[in-house]
Amino acid sequence: MSDSAPLCPFAGRGCVRFCQCIQKGCPLFGVSKRGATDARSVDVRCGGVGPRGNQGENNMERRKFLIGMGSLAVGGAAVTGTGALTQQKSTRAFDAAVVADDQAMLKFDLSDSSLENTEYASYENGSLQLHFDENADLSNEGWAGQGDGLNPDSTVDFDNVFQIQNATADNLHINIDKSNLDNPDKITFYGHWTNGILMGSRDSDWNGQVNSGTGVNIGVRIETPDSIDDGWETGYIVIEANDMSDQTFQTPEQ
Repeated sequence: MSDSAPLCPFAGRGCVRFCQCIQKGCPLFGVSKRGATDARSVDVRCGGVGPRGNQGENNMERRKFLIGMGSLAVGGAAVTGTGALTQQKSTRAFDAAVVADDQAMLKFDLSDSSLENTEYASYENGSLQLHFDENADLSNEGWAGQGDGLNPDSTVDFDNVFQIQNATADNLHINIDKSNLDNPDKITFYGHWTNGILMGSRDSDWNGQVNSGTGVNIGVRIETPDSIDDGWETGYIVIEANDMSDQTFQTPEQ
């Protein structure tokens, strides 16, 4: 049998196993028993033998503790780290222009050649106004320009008073809300094509789709009361536009 013993099965497994190798006479890392007598030279790295042998075991326990702490720190970051943003401030430019009704994205126009009763509409401070009283611009000469209002107990139609133009990139549904008029059931806003031809009937309010780059002419029917009242109507209308592609939009009931 050779003087050389098998390679120590405990080699490289910490100072406690190292000390066992010395006591059993096993060769260290392929070194003979005789060569292993100088094993104290490794004492600084693994704890050595003799009175300092326990120091190696303490170092090993310390290593285990530090490794465990490192694992805990990594695990803690994995559990608590959400990647959520707590706060941010970003400066961005913001521009908005308030323009007159005849220059806006939803235009209320009085200049189109198909309009025939624009004297009953005007712009005041850039906002469209409808006048069927002494404020109407009846600039004709003679008696034709002297009227101050409408006859009592009458139904009067004014075709093609103003035009609504869609200057956006979207198809819009247009509705004229009359709920803020004093006499909403006596006033009808009916529609014309942009060539001036009547669309449907003067008996019912128009509401419908106006595609991008197109428009609709609006006429007005007024049914006056029996008695004379120079302040009979002083309300206002709301012209509503809704994007047809908006899934939350519902067409108003006729």
